[in-house]
Amino acid sequence: EQKLPGGYNIVLLLSAAGHLNFAGATEWLAGTDIRLLDHIEFALCIDSIGSWEETGSLNLHISRPPKEERVGMFFDELESTAKSLNIPFETSHKKINVSNPVVAWEHEQFSKRKIPAATLSAKKLGRTHLFDAGRIGDRKPTISTDAVVKVIKLIGDSLAKHIYNFHGKPMEVSQTGTSITFWNQSLKLVGLKLVICLVPRFLERVAACKLMSHM
Repeated sequence: EQKLPGGYNIVLLLSAAGHLNFAGATEWLAGTDIRLLDHIEFALCIDSIGSWEETGSLNLHISRPPKEERVGMFFDELESTAKSLNIPFETSHKKINVSNPVVAWEHEQFSKRKIPAATLSAKKLGRTHLFDAGRIGDRKPTISTDAVVKVIKLIGDSLAKHIYNFHGKPMEVSQTGTSITFWNQSLKLVGLKLVICLVPRFLERVAACKLMSHM
């Protein structure tokens, strides 16, 4: 039984247009087969995870307390794993304001489709105007590589415990026998950070528009 695969499939979505009410996630939800959406147990959105040491905590933002037992267990797993990694962890509840034209967090787009979701972020407050948005890696001076590595470990270990029913038990995925583990390759992560942070994505779009207007 220990050799059986976990009972989950994981879908990774790299979305864009966070400044435009997370239009990338909205478009994916609108264009995805409803049969897949109906089988999503939970969606975890990641926003600005590289600066939690500076802001003082890593925050799990949700629209409502989970009704689903398995989702609640995953929240508990995130919190307990964060504690073992010495990551200050807080959970914040904020109802969706459907009358507000600005979407505060990406998970709200999933919640509107009745998909349990949350956003993991170093930020304590969501967006208040259209062009105010975070990203997985914000500007380079605000990012701590060690902080990102810890969050990657937090997510990986928590998911593994959830998938393989190790709730409340010690299970460190990053200390398996494999020599190639992403979170232990800090040099590669530093290189990736430098590439991502060369130019903020929104300014890059503005620069492209200016270039086209001068052609």
